[in-house]
Amino acid sequence: MAEINHDVFIYANVQTIFNAISLPEKINLWWTKECSGIPRLGSVYNFYFSDEFNWFGTVHSFEANQEIRWIMTKSDDDWDNTIFGFKLISESKVKTRVKFSHHGWKTGNEHFRQTSFCWAMYLYLLKKFIENQEVTLFEDRIYT
Repeated sequence: MAEINHDVFIYANVQTIFNAISLPEKINLWWTKECSGIPRLGSVYNFYFSDEFNWFGTVHSFEANQEIRWIMTKSDDDWDNTIFGFKLISESKVKTRVKFSHHGWKTGNEHFRQTSFCWAMYLYLLKKFIENQEVTLFEDRIYT
């Protein structure tokens, strides 16, 4: 199985970052067009990008201010049953390591490679959002 892993350092405390990766209204500012869900184990999130990409995932693991991961339940063939999410490691009062992973891919196909690139770009947008309060318009977030 193929696996995507990215680490990024963000200059912010763990709680600020956890809110940005778990609260739907914050996720909308760096990843989705519309998101809904509650940050708790077993909660279903709707990750809406367009009518064609109206995806769902269930919170698979959760530890407040430390980790959140979703298992994709309705997406596309490559993403279904994959697990993605974040683990946060405090490096100091103002610096956090964000360990991102997306695993369970059946193969390292072209879509896998494209998704790995996209996740890197979205993590950069997350960093800019948190550190600089910079929001990129949804229409400018498309990386294909």
